[in-house]
Amino acid sequence: MLRKIIEDLKNGPFEITIHDAIRMNQREVAKANLLEVGRTVTSVEHQNFPNAPFKVKGKDLEGEMMEVICDYVDETLIVTVLTKEELV
Repeated sequence: MLRKIIEDLKNGPFEITIHDAIRMNQREVAKANLLEVGRTVTSVEHQNFPNAPFKVKGKDLEGEMMEVICDYVDETLIVTVLTKEELV
């Protein structure tokens, strides 16, 4: 499952919910940054949160650490992000 998350994040077959798109806009995060996190993954952790079971860490396009929170819904990867300011 972790390998599938990395592949889906890196290659782009994922969806961003309306809520997540709004949050990404507020955080000034483009979809290209999510793809970059997929290409530069440093870790994938399983979490005990029912709606956010996976946390992927990698670097954005500027080389800054970013976390992508993921879940699968009907075989589709759904993502949201946390920026470096929110990682504290």
